[in-house]
Amino acid sequence: MDPDEYTPIRETRRTADVRPPLPLGFDLPAVMEEVLGRESATCEACQETVHHPTGGDLKDSEPFVLREIVENVYTIENQVLLCHSCANRPTDAWKADVCAKRVRERNHPPTWRDYVAYWLSDPTATSLFARRMAGCLVGLVVLIALVASVAGVVGALSATVATGWAWARVVVTTASEVSSTFVAHPWIVGGLVGVGYTTHAVERIRYDPRGYCSRERRPWVVLLLAGVTAGIGALGLLSLSTGLLPATPLAQLFTAIVWLLGAAGVAWYVDLAIRHDLAIGIWRPARGWWMITGRVGLLPGLLTIVAGIPFPSVVAPTTTGILAAIPASVALAFVGLRLPYDSQARDAVLNVLPEWMLTVLTDDRRRD
Repeated sequence: MDPDEYTPIRETRRTADVRPPLPLGFDLPAVMEEVLGRESATCEACQETVHHPTGGDLKDSEPFVLREIVENVYTIENQVLLCHSCANRPTDAWKADVCAKRVRERNHPPTWRDYVAYWLSDPTATSLFARRMAGCLVGLVVLIALVASVAGVVGALSATVATGWAWARVVVTTASEVSSTFVAHPWIVGGLVGVGYTTHAVERIRYDPRGYCSRERRPWVVLLLAGVTAGIGALGLLSLSTGLLPATPLAQLFTAIVWLLGAAGVAWYVDLAIRHDLAIGIWRPARGWWMITGRVGLLPGLLTIVAGIPFPSVVAPTTTGILAAIPASVALAFVGLRLPYDSQARDAVLNVLPEWMLTVLTDDRRRD
């Protein structure tokens, strides 16, 4: 091997940013046994026999290392069996050898259906919900075109070509009218998106093979800042709706931008904070509940800002600020509930509290 290619630090380091996998059923010894059996105790990069931990006939061979093709994804297929020498090669080098080997072992090259199915089901993709929404829209358009085509063919065969065209136009016109109805009622669209994301989140959490891998050591701090920002924006929206602040276009735009930045931060960092806490074992929050409320909770406030409150003759104008407060409430509640489990954060909070407040808290505990 060329000495210039020897860069073990790049390959073998396991920083504090890489956390254990979230699935509690991930059994590392069982995974090692399965990968060793799958590869017949042979390095996937150089095809050399590796040492099995139970000894036996392979006890004099080179020890093995498990690596991931895609970092921080803990599935059997993603695990790579390498000898110690290959593990110390540059990542791109052994990955190229492993990928070439796996391509040669395929029974048949992947078809476009395989690529589409993977694109819509990859549990590690950040944009998986957007992909599925796009897939649903494309599928709906294809379905409408298919129904219109069938109606046109049936009409032409049963009557005349003009009848076929008329039937096809009826299908397209009906679909256009339905879509216009949805566009005219954004709260219905928002409700459908919320239901769709809830279903997506439940399925993704169930099959998520990722651990926590991020350079953000304390994502709950960023979540707290985002929650405070969203809270300031919600308070501004409430002040505008009650007349405490002048409802000028500039004030409305600035307040909406502040709220949107904070709410988007909550929606993004709530899952990072949950995965971080689950990975380090500080406490075990219900990931699905927090993730859904933190992200779907953004929709009501966004809809009130963009489309206005529903049924304005019945619903009070202050509803805008109240609904916009949902993301801030989720962030602050999460940080507050995790505080007793985090000794460092808890002690930091106690250190900044004034002495009289600590005295009151201590006296209350003694009375209890």
